[in-house]
Amino acid sequence: MASVNNTSTSSTSSTISNGRYWGLASGLDVDSIVSGLITKQQSKIDKVMQQQQQLQWKQSAYRDIIQKLNDFENAYLKVGPSTSMAYNDMYTAFKATNSNSTLLTVSANSDANGLAQVVTIKQSATTAVLSGSKVGGDITGSMNLADSLDLLKSYAATAKGLGDAAPSFNVTVDGLTKNISFSSDELNAMSSGDDFVSKFNEKLASAFGKVTPASGSGDAVCKVAASSVNGKLVLSSQGGYTSTVGITSAATTFDVRMLGEYTKTSPPPTMSVTFGDSTKTLTFSSSDDLSSTDKILANINAQLATDFPSSGLTATIGSDGKLSIKDGTGTDAKEATISTSDISSKPLSALGITSGQSNRLNVNTTSLSQLSGLTTTRDADGYIHANINGTDIKLGTDNTTVAAAFAAINNSNAGVKISYDSTTDSITMMATQSGSSGKVDLTGDTSGFFGALKITDTLDSGDDAIINIKSNGSSTGTDYTRSSNTFTISGVTYTINSAVTPSDAQTVNLTFQQDSTKLKDGINSFISAYNTLLDALHAQTTTQADKDYPPLTDAQKTSMTQDQIDDWNKKAQQGMLYNDSTLQSLADSIRSALYKTVTTADGNNISLYSIGVTTSDDYADYGKLEIKPEDEAKFENALSTNAEQIKELFTKSSNIIYDINPTTPDEIKAQQNRKSEEGLVDNLNDLISGVAGTTGTKGSLLQIAGIIGDSTQYDNQIFDQLKDINSTITTLKAQLEDKKTFYYNEFSQLESFMSQANSQSSIISSMMGNS
Repeated sequence: MASVNNTSTSSTSSTISNGRYWGLASGLDVDSIVSGLITKQQSKIDKVMQQQQQLQWKQSAYRDIIQKLNDFENAYLKVGPSTSMAYNDMYTAFKATNSNSTLLTVSANSDANGLAQVVTIKQSATTAVLSGSKVGGDITGSMNLADSLDLLKSYAATAKGLGDAAPSFNVTVDGLTKNISFSSDELNAMSSGDDFVSKFNEKLASAFGKVTPASGSGDAVCKVAASSVNGKLVLSSQGGYTSTVGITSAATTFDVRMLGEYTKTSPPPTMSVTFGDSTKTLTFSSSDDLSSTDKILANINAQLATDFPSSGLTATIGSDGKLSIKDGTGTDAKEATISTSDISSKPLSALGITSGQSNRLNVNTTSLSQLSGLTTTRDADGYIHANINGTDIKLGTDNTTVAAAFAAINNSNAGVKISYDSTTDSITMMATQSGSSGKVDLTGDTSGFFGALKITDTLDSGDDAIINIKSNGSSTGTDYTRSSNTFTISGVTYTINSAVTPSDAQTVNLTFQQDSTKLKDGINSFISAYNTLLDALHAQTTTQADKDYPPLTDAQKTSMTQDQIDDWNKKAQQGMLYNDSTLQSLADSIRSALYKTVTTADGNNISLYSIGVTTSDDYADYGKLEIKPEDEAKFENALSTNAEQIKELFTKSSNIIYDINPTTPDEIKAQQNRKSEEGLVDNLNDLISGVAGTTGTKGSLLQIAGIIGDSTQYDNQIFDQLKDINSTITTLKAQLEDKKTFYYNEFSQLESFMSQANSQSSIISSMMGNS
């Protein structure tokens, strides 16, 4: 019923409804009166809507049972799932006993014959691989140490005079980074490059400590050491360790007063200046006179005048050596942006070392042009090519990184994978196919790429695995050749775990016995799932509806909380399928199916009872299956001795095609024969298809309630009933609105008459009062 809003005035009982005031003249509560007059009509609507709700709940209950039936069928009766009693592996699993499981791992599936074997491993499979030596090498400077020492002394002396930091850089060993600095006093005390190397080693040992050599004996050493080779600085790992060593610039604040010192190192420093939309690079050389602050400013201002004409940019240097460039003076001055990122690398430049150098190859930053020994041959587009296994591969151009070149190889059809191991600092190239069919052949390559990566060998081929299998009772065995060390032969999977050569052939004895663990677990799982399904059917058909909890009307819900509504609905939904004949018949049929006896191929009879699976003695369990304690031994014995017969109990099939709706006597007889011939799996499948099947003729429950996603969703008995009810509700609501309109119109006329009467009465009273 549409809501009616009540509005009270200060002196008159009145309401607003349908855009009009009521009761102003009559003083009547019209809404309450109308509500009372249509109560009987509203009750009719509520009753039909309750019927609608109950039908919807009933349909939902049916669909829940259909889903449970389908879930049980899919998990335990269909071929595919490992839980299915139709799955062959459930009945024919074997457990292998192995005389040398370290050398050979064995497992058997349902195709194995279970006979003992003598397996001789003549050769294990190998994969073709080419490996290189250390490719990164030591960190080596390009400057003569004597010259380096002179430059560092000059840097340090100038820095000391300015109060600036001493020359320093960062050294990283196996991920640990330490700052190494040299003061002016330390450098002035050195007279040769050897003195510098000695002091450097002292600082490295202090920063990183000393450890016992990797061999486990000898004097403690630092994992990284400096040395002089051909008069140049070399940093390398030592003590037998393969430590990763890197060297980078140390962050430092730019002191423009050091500019003259920095020009002594090649390349000389540069300075980027950005003002507005323009960026220019200021350059300096050793021929520039930068010996004082004034001369440095003069040089910079001259370049600014050329690069930024008419900008009015002027450089100044503070007492701390910080450079500023502005377009004028005062608070409105605009400042230029200065970038001097290369200044901090100058102490390393003095040693002839580039920031970021490492004793490892950085495949992500090293370009092809930086590899020593690479061919000068390029194609017309500037690409370098390599040849692997006769396949031409476009590696990239000079600027292509080594990592990108690796990707080109790995994505090619050459049948190899190339990778870099930063731990060993070496390149490995391996065939993607193991065995003799896989190879790595570089004999046709002229790029120099692999030589630059320290791969010296050019050809390697893999070997196939060769084993001889002699079954129990056979005088000779059969040789098998496989490309992999894992392979399956006649239902048995073999994995060779150790390298075996023809000169070191090894023999393993194998025996197999029936493994009933999977079958035992499978039957127990089937019993549990069956009992759960039986619970669901029993609960639906034996739970009565509670007449004290009919579906709530809309009016009732308005005075309840959501929790109260949910609790009420939970009780009201019970008993929707009480005594349902279709479900009762299904439960009886399923119970009967599991009581049946199946005749096996050897003429013997077998049933669940004969292997120790019985029904509960408790009447309250309504025929649930169980294995009683006193039947455990019987069950275990049946599993270990009669697995093939148990398989027939469950999986025996009939050649007669299932007919969901036989009508003629011959068709009915055929279905009876099918039922007597088939095992439990097909028998249960037939029963479930009869009520929940979606293929061909729809199951009886689908015809009643349908399921979402199937044609029966809108083509079932309940759906048709709901359509009729919806039509009835629409009609009743229209009638209700008509009655409301009629009553309000009547009261509208009454209000009009009363208003006129009140008006006339007022006039008369006024006239009498004035006479």
